[in-house]
Amino acid sequence: MCQYRISQIQICVNVVKHIYVYVYLWIPMNHSSKLKLANLVKQLRGNQTQKEFAKRLGVTHGAIQSWENGEVTPGSGNLSKIASEGGYTLTELMDYLEGNSKDSQRDSNISVERLVAEVRYMPAKDLALLGRAVSDRLYAIAESVG
Repeated sequence: MCQYRISQIQICVNVVKHIYVYVYLWIPMNHSSKLKLANLVKQLRGNQTQKEFAKRLGVTHGAIQSWENGEVTPGSGNLSKIASEGGYTLTELMDYLEGNSKDSQRDSNISVERLVAEVRYMPAKDLALLGRAVSDRLYAIAESVG
């Protein structure tokens, strides 16, 4: 019984993390986060040309250039690719960009409160997309649990 409750709590925590990532993507990145992302992309690219790195990630050369210049913020799919390339999960990448390291504990109440506030005022179209993402995630979790 106790182990079942722990599993439920872990599922809820994972769902909240995924919702947080989706909401975060609707909030514009601040200057500091854009600089961190630009530097990370440059670091991950290493000695490769922008075209070579773009091909490796499956994006255009212009996308790499605009990320490195801090002009454009990648969407969730491309952020996932960047995270994977750097050995991060998407949530860890978002934490890094916000200035939260793995070592420092995030106040989860503040994160959840921010998430709830964003959802309350989110446009219906965005809320529908978020709802679909949550639904898909819950379905995937249910399938994996059996």
